Amino acid sequence: MNKILLDTNLLLLPQTHKIDVFQEIEHLHPGKTKFFIPQSVYLELKRLASEKGRRGRAAKVGLALIGEKETQVIEDSGYA
Repeated sequence: MNKILLDTNLLLLPQTHKIDVFQEIEHLHPGKTKFFIPQSVYLELKRLASEKGRRGRAAKVGLALIGEKETQVIEDSGYA
């Protein structure tokens, strides 16, 4: 099984650059794939999602995608 750790910038790409990062990753790593994000990345996305404008919209899309892909949030040191 492929285990992929995602960061904030990668999760903003679907909205900012119209790139389906999950599809691209699955293309590069065929087979079963499990996605993970550090808790600090999740919290950063939530903070960004509360902003108005392009970054806020991009963060909302990123949060929606991690929900669709059943991305697991893992504990980390707290710095994104």
